[in-house]
Amino acid sequence: MSDKKKRAYFRELAALAHERELSTALQSLQAEFERWQQGQIDCFELNQCVHEFHQGKSRKLYSLYDMADLDIVVPGAVYRGIITEEELVEPYKSELLETLERYR
Repeated sequence: MSDKKKRAYFRELAALAHERELSTALQSLQAEFERWQQGQIDCFELNQCVHEFHQGKSRKLYSLYDMADLDIVVPGAVYRGIITEEELVEPYKSELLETLERYR
């Protein structure tokens, strides 16, 4: 793969990892919507939860998956298990796994 193909592949992996982590994080927000629907919290408390999510976890994930640092973000996602080793393709699978071994 050329360097251009590597960047494109890493962008795909970073987007997949971002989607997975954001989906997981949104589950806590979904729970707050359910509490609101059940009358356990009011609309103002729900609004505060949405605000805190946006300013906190959502913003952190957006910053983490900024496409400028793909050579750090993608190995990190593999290390944390967001992207599995089985999902990686050669020739970059070997490169990524070698990078991870240096930090284990």
